[in-house]
Amino acid sequence: MSRHRDVRNMNIEDELDDDAISDGGEADLPPEEYEQLMNGLDEIRATLGSAEASGFTDDFIKETLYHYYYDVDQAVDYLLEEQGRRQAVQERKGQAAARRTWANRAGGNNTGWSCCSPCHKSANRSASYLSPDRGRRGRVLLR
Repeated sequence: MSRHRDVRNMNIEDELDDDAISDGGEADLPPEEYEQLMNGLDEIRATLGSAEASGFTDDFIKETLYHYYYDVDQAVDYLLEEQGRRQAVQERKGQAAARRTWANRAGGNNTGWSCCSPCHKSANRSASYLSPDRGRRGRVLLR
C-alpha cells in the first residue's frame, strides 16, 4: 500500500523536468553515433526500398540498427527475415479466408465448420430438459 501512496503523492512536474522522458532517443545519441545511424538507414533504404515497398518504417529500421550496434549487414539480414515472416503471415491469413469462403459456399451451414456433418448444423440440435424431480435416466429422485 505504501507504493500506491508514493505514486499518488508524486509530483509529476518534477518528474517531467530535466527531460526525464525522452521522446525519440535520437537526440540522446552522440554526433558520431547519430551519423552512423543515418548512414545505416540510407544504406538499408537503398537495399530494401521505400517504406511502402519494404513495409518497414524508418523508426523500426533505426531500432534494428541500434540493436545490432549499427552493423548494416546484420540489420539487413534481420529485416529480410522479418519481411519473410510478415509475408508468410499474410499468406496464411489469405488461405484461411479462402477456406472460410469455400466452407460457406459448400456447406452453407454458417456455423464456421467446414464439414457437412449434421451434428454441426444448428437446425438439427435440440435440447431436452428434465424436470427437477427426475434424474438423468428419468428416474424419480428420492428426497
